Amino acid sequence: MRAKILNASAGSGKTYQLAYKYVRDVIDQPHLYRHILAVTFTNKATEEMKSRILKEIHTLASGAPSPYLTQLCGELRLDERSVRRRAAEVRSKILHDYSRFTVLTIDTFFQRILRAFIKELGLDLNYNVEIETASVLSKSADTLIDEIAVDESLQRWLTEFVQERIDEGRKWDVRDGILSLAGELFKEKNKAALAAAPAKEELGRLVARATTRAMAAREELRRTAREAVEAIEGAGLTLRVTPPRCADFQIDFEAFAQLVDENTAAVLINSPNNPSGTAYSEETLQQLAAFLTATSAKYGHHIFLISDEPYREISFGGRVTPYPAKFYDDTLTCYSFSKSLSVPGERIGYVAANPRCEDAAYIVPMCGQISRGTGHNCPSSLIQMAVERCLDVTSDLSVYETNMNLIYDELIALGFTVVKPDGTFYIFPKALEDDAKAFCQKALKYDLALVPGDSFGCPGYFRMAYCIETEKVRRSFAALEKFVAEEYGVTKH
Repeated sequence: MRAKILNASAGSGKTYQLAYKYVRDVIDQPHLYRHILAVTFTNKATEEMKSRILKEIHTLASGAPSPYLTQLCGELRLDERSVRRRAAEVRSKILHDYSRFTVLTIDTFFQRILRAFIKELGLDLNYNVEIETASVLSKSADTLIDEIAVDESLQRWLTEFVQERIDEGRKWDVRDGILSLAGELFKEKNKAALAAAPAKEELGRLVARATTRAMAAREELRRTAREAVEAIEGAGLTLRVTPPRCADFQIDFEAFAQLVDENTAAVLINSPNNPSGTAYSEETLQQLAAFLTATSAKYGHHIFLISDEPYREISFGGRVTPYPAKFYDDTLTCYSFSKSLSVPGERIGYVAANPRCEDAAYIVPMCGQISRGTGHNCPSSLIQMAVERCLDVTSDLSVYETNMNLIYDELIALGFTVVKPDGTFYIFPKALEDDAKAFCQKALKYDLALVPGDSFGCPGYFRMAYCIETEKVRRSFAALEKFVAEEYGVTKH
């Protein structure tokens, strides 16, 4: 079996392709799961990968629609019934032999290797692996949280801990609080105080005095949550997607108008757009604003415009991407610094309500409360202060533009139909066959990781990402040219 290396940026579809590769191999050979090792960096990534693989296998086995089905049938030369039958077989085998379904962190993998070669390495059976204090605390915090469900005393203590922080308006993430408190154990200055800590019985009495209030607060939160869920479920919300206008990826207003009715509460746009790289023109936004204004008046209620703009600053040719909020009052602008400052892991951005937006005074604090409800209150103070100092700074956008022009020229020379991006770090050509999934699967044989446009509501197209070094872009052209020549008989002109 030839080794495959997927080296690509965030958002380029690595996880999709890796999960597909695993599913494909076990569908092809149901016993192969015992011989596949998947390695990740974190426990969270491990669980995510396991969940994704099992979800896709279950989807296939249960007869539900699957984005993998067409690819699997074509690549394995099986009909749909055979693929689903094998998926059911694999599902059963994995669930009955789960310990052999091996997705591990790098740390766990090397620990297993170490255990297997204890004798050869001359280690004692009772060996210890020393790790950093931070890692010890992290594992201890996870263990403590796992015990909440079985230890009522611990549950009461943590409930009181959370309630206290909520009352004080402080960040209430339980794990962060435990880590902060546990860090005091390693400080020399606290040694004497910790040695004189009260007995467990006294600690129990201290916690008990706050239990009544904490339990009452928890019940109130549960009641409020039930009401919120009932309101959402009772609203009967649905999502309607306007088909893309592939000639320029501006809004197809004729198709859009057919989807808007008296029940429309909000319209969501993404400009500059992922995956096309197109930014809506002022003319498009003016037409959109006029339509929404007239439609709101027609139905007697405001229709909100939710504008998703994480790629706003990544704009080419000296272009300034127009703000939708400039043209339409009832606009909520969503922004992320992960793209403009290349800090995706920090999860920092904002939601801005146009001051002229209906109920803006209520929407602003509401967004903060929604964030708290999802368990992610806000980024650390340090990253907030760092971003504040970088508000007028962006990444080196010239690299993105250089890469875009190189790829665009290469695609045109190979005869692809493609709209030149206005920004972002994506380009969205039309595939050389109607089935973009099959096209992208064939590309993998040439070490090209492409994402089919089907999941973006645009079958027949595929997405390429170019937030990489320019030299790597240039090196990829040989593989791209070989791919289209061997599979489709296409050469550069």
